[in-house]
Amino acid sequence: MIDVELNKTGVSMNETLYMSQETSAGSHSNTTAVLADEHEQFYRVAKEVTGLYLFPIVCVTGIIGNLLTFVVFIKFKPRSSTNVYLTALAISDTIKLLCDFLYFIVVFLEKIERHDASVKVFVTLYPVAHYILNFSLCNTAWLTVSVAIERYIYMKWPERARTICTITRAKITCCVVWMAAMLITVPFALRYEQIANNGTIDINVTHMWNNDKFKDAYVWFQNILRSIVPLIVLIIINTWIIMALSRATKEYYQRPIACKNRVTVMLVAIIIAFLVCITPDAIMSTEFGLGYTEAPYLVKGFREISDLLLSVNSAVNFILYFSLNKVFRHNFARVFCKNYYWEHLAIKHEGIT
Repeated sequence: MIDVELNKTGVSMNETLYMSQETSAGSHSNTTAVLADEHEQFYRVAKEVTGLYLFPIVCVTGIIGNLLTFVVFIKFKPRSSTNVYLTALAISDTIKLLCDFLYFIVVFLEKIERHDASVKVFVTLYPVAHYILNFSLCNTAWLTVSVAIERYIYMKWPERARTICTITRAKITCCVVWMAAMLITVPFALRYEQIANNGTIDINVTHMWNNDKFKDAYVWFQNILRSIVPLIVLIIINTWIIMALSRATKEYYQRPIACKNRVTVMLVAIIIAFLVCITPDAIMSTEFGLGYTEAPYLVKGFREISDLLLSVNSAVNFILYFSLNKVFRHNFARVFCKNYYWEHLAIKHEGIT
């Protein structure tokens, strides 16, 4: 009787253990499914809020601001080397924002249930847009570095600056930066390929980008070159500028100090904006090494936010110029406000330096 009871108890315990394991596995599966649904919902909300509402606002205002900046720098005479750099920067940022505006079109077509048109536009444009995005980001970063270096030269060696920082050299530097950025980001142009899939066109990651060694090495290289190095260089140069400004203060050069103060504040603001807007994307790209299409929903959701910050960085320069630089405001008034008051109030100064 005792043996029978023990056997019965043993069977009962085994059955209970088995049922417990089944329940645990089912619970884990349900939890995973719930998390997946939450991640997908987060992505779709982030996509709608950023792509449908915030992207068009940022892109339109940024494009208008960059075009106004371009006109001010082109029309203001005499021109300076700094004008050349900032004009190139405005063009680069405008290209980036035009690319981002295309994403709004894709999301809008999807929202009005034109799914076929949305998919067609996305599949057609995304491989090219992915390259343009990375090219413009790299280009913008190093143009910003170029402006900072030139500003330091103006403050460190003001007598020699006009012979060192010439318009011709600025144009050559801009061309070199543009060409280097285009070449460095060429692998991004080869990241995706279009394939036929049951009568439709889809995009897949290319064989080259399926190579983990290549992908990891290039993503690290590109993000270090595009984000980390420019950020470090800008912080160092800005520190040098502040130190040079401090030394100039002791020598009582009152007017140069006022001008340099304005440029220093503007440069600090540009560095902060660059740091805040670029860092999330650099972390996402370096840590996950994924493009938008092959990323999981959670990463896609955060990429919507990081991509929006990149657009803000491309759109904010006009606001920084106008709010922090008195010379730019007066030049803007001279170009767009044909008024006797503004004409007589304008500062007689070469370019924006």
